[in-house]
Amino acid sequence: ILQDSRLLGARPDNFPMEQNLKLTPTDGALLHDPTKYRRLVGRLIYLNVTRPDIAYSVRTL
Repeated sequence: ILQDSRLLGARPDNFPMEQNLKLTPTDGALLHDPTKYRRLVGRLIYLNVTRPDIAYSVRTL
């Protein structure tokens, strides 16, 4: 997952997403290929089953 997301050098964080974060469709640039995002979210949902500590972040995405 990290390699596909180009995050191999990323450092872990105690809480990687701020609470009560509201994402809107106008945040950031549009993706050229939304299927990559869908694939990543699908993988994160799978991890959510085995890693309940990331449930909040996955649900928000």
